[in-house]
Amino acid sequence: IDGNTNNQVRYRTRTATFIHGVCRPMYQLTGISLRAKKTAGKNIKLKWNKLSNVKGYQIYRSTSKKSGYRLLKTIKKKNNMYKNTRIISGTRYYYKIRAFQVRHGKKIYGSFSNIVSCKIK
Repeated sequence: IDGNTNNQVRYRTRTATFIHGVCRPMYQLTGISLRAKKTAGKNIKLKWNKLSNVKGYQIYRSTSKKSGYRLLKTIKKKNNMYKNTRIISGTRYYYKIRAFQVRHGKKIYGSFSNIVSCKIK
């Protein structure tokens, strides 16, 4: 906690700065737009917009839109594309993604992206 001449109280947590009780995130980990597309063969290509100041992304997959998501892959920050090759024909897959940052040895996660789905016949 530190004070300044304007009588503002300012303090910082690992994920945000608070000024006059207003939380200001230190890292922009939201706003990912995810897209899914069938590719040649039995593959699904996922693509998303890159965010700045992130360590990487976590991709989750499920066969149900509302539940059952499991971590499929952790991607480094330089990539914004992933090809899912382990696909069972006739199954609809649902995907979502979130960004993360590492601070003080701990991962800080952003909110999940939109959910997209794709099915290979």
